[in-house]
Amino acid sequence: MARPGLVGEPALPESQLAAGLTIDRLNTRRDLVGQIEDRMRERDAQPALDNFDRTQERAFNLLTSSQVRAAFDVSRDDPRLRDRYGHTLFGNCALIARRLVESGVRFVNVTWDLFWDRVPINYDSWDTHTRNFPILREVNLPEFDRVYAALLEDLEQRGLLDETLVVVMSEMGRTPRINGNGGRDHWTFCYAMWFAGAGIRGGTVHGSSDAQAAYVRDNPVSTADVCATIYECLGIDPDLTVPDRGGRPVPVAQGGRAIREVLA
Repeated sequence: MARPGLVGEPALPESQLAAGLTIDRLNTRRDLVGQIEDRMRERDAQPALDNFDRTQERAFNLLTSSQVRAAFDVSRDDPRLRDRYGHTLFGNCALIARRLVESGVRFVNVTWDLFWDRVPINYDSWDTHTRNFPILREVNLPEFDRVYAALLEDLEQRGLLDETLVVVMSEMGRTPRINGNGGRDHWTFCYAMWFAGAGIRGGTVHGSSDAQAAYVRDNPVSTADVCATIYECLGIDPDLTVPDRGGRPVPVAQGGRAIREVLA
């Protein structure tokens, strides 16, 4: 059972046509917009219009794609599977992520929801400046463990895990010292992340901290190394260069090196 205040189901905003607006009427409007833009191009061709066209094309595809809407419809899944993910916004989003991967989407981002006053323990997501330990014990850790395990098991059972890289990360860690409010503040010197799935050797631990989890003790890893590892798993050469705005070649991994110890 979901705890009170954690229930939530994500929605795809503006994914349904307005009342009375049929596909034919939508196409008529699209044709009219195209005629206006053709006139604008004749008058003054601008690169910005090409970018606008691509954005507009994606918007129309979103409105007219039954496949996109179906991927966001978690009611299509077995209720027992939904129970495994948990009836929370984060759980439902992870389930939708699996559905999107199964539909062929190449990149999916799932963000932990900031519930604010919907959780009755002074909840600030993972930004635990106050009441760090009860928040982690009562909400964050059990909910994360449940959803993460369900996602990996679901991907594996569907034959998708070997070709899907799952990365769990944040932008910082927490201070080793506990503040006066029972919380832990921002800390960038040492923190952890998880890799699973495509190209990763399961159960591998790389690097360690000191006894207070304050500083890295051995095998430090940079953000560039993390990027290089992700590229390696995706079959992209980390040394591949792309031109910057000045035309200069820049390595996509910014000089990082793949963490070989965690690769299968």
